[in-house]
Amino acid sequence: MNKGEKIIKILLSVWGNFKNWKPIKYSYNSFSKTSISSFPIIKEVENPNYSVIIISDTLLNQALDKNNNIQNYKMIKDLLKDDTNNFYNSEFSFTANEVIISYGFGEFDKTKFIGNAMDFYYNLFKELAFYFTDLLSKLDNNQIEVIFDATHGLNYNIILTYKALIDVLEILAYCYNIKLKVLNSDPLIGSNINILNINIIQETKVLPKLNVFKSFQFPYG
Repeated sequence: MNKGEKIIKILLSVWGNFKNWKPIKYSYNSFSKTSISSFPIIKEVENPNYSVIIISDTLLNQALDKNNNIQNYKMIKDLLKDDTNNFYNSEFSFTANEVIISYGFGEFDKTKFIGNAMDFYYNLFKELAFYFTDLLSKLDNNQIEVIFDATHGLNYNIILTYKALIDVLEILAYCYNIKLKVLNSDPLIGSNINILNINIIQETKVLPKLNVFKSFQFPYG
């Protein structure tokens, strides 16, 4: 996007272990497409200016092999970004503009991450704040549209991504006109399912967050 554009439209999706996904037909807004993810058909229909994929650093477990020599956290992030980029470059006919990595926790066969779920939220809030700040320098108006695809991802990743996104957007809403659409596909329950509808879970204008405090002290007397 060049400086002077009137609107920024962003598609965000949180992903889990994408290497285990299988192809299925998705339907959205009267269009259908067979893919291993809901992401391509949403991107095709919504035509966003920017697309962002959010993952947990615990996906390092699936990206590691015997040739990796991890010495610091930057190398973990670089490896995960390369692994994610290589995946969607081979599976989809597009590239995402950004891969955001946040902190996860858990013990796996190759790795162990110590922490708690809120670590994911705090770091993601920071990353989204920086990302939106950078994009706003390209905006010549006050119109922002955000589409959040909640189809994929671990349970706490989805919940905390939504929370971090809302918290950032409610701050930006003091100065910008922001619309939010949240999407989620039907669950893949059994082999008899041959098409998954992508549903609109929420469609709203984001309002500024107003904090209200109750005080028992009077300002005078």
